[in-house]
Amino acid sequence: MRILRLSFLALLTLVPFAHASGTRVLDGAQITNGSATITLPTTTGTLALTTFNKENLTLNGTDISNQFKDLAQLITPNSLTVSVLGVIYYEGLDYTLSTVSLVTRVTFAGALATGGTTSGVSSELISGDILRVQYKY
Repeated sequence: MRILRLSFLALLTLVPFAHASGTRVLDGAQITNGSATITLPTTTGTLALTTFNKENLTLNGTDISNQFKDLAQLITPNSLTVSVLGVIYYEGLDYTLSTVSLVTRVTFAGALATGGTTSGVSSELISGDILRVQYKY
């Protein structure tokens, strides 16, 4: 049995054309390695591209009163990292996520909410704090 090994570089060259919709279509593309050739099915297939983003969100009095901050994008589930002053916070414990007007909303909870504490010390967000977020969308 012969095992065909393809390098990651070879896979990057698989972009035959862009469909009118803007999605990249891999329709009947071929990969050749020596004497072996792989032909992708001619059924419709799309290549989903993932984009990463970072935001530094300076909180103001309105954000604190509202107890939430909206991100610039609708994020991919389970991809968000939130930190304040270098401390990482956790979804479900310190904040919750929802979709509002086609973007992701971060609602402060637990330690980040007004009156929140960590080990008996106030850890609530205040105006001027910078919410550092990183996510994919």
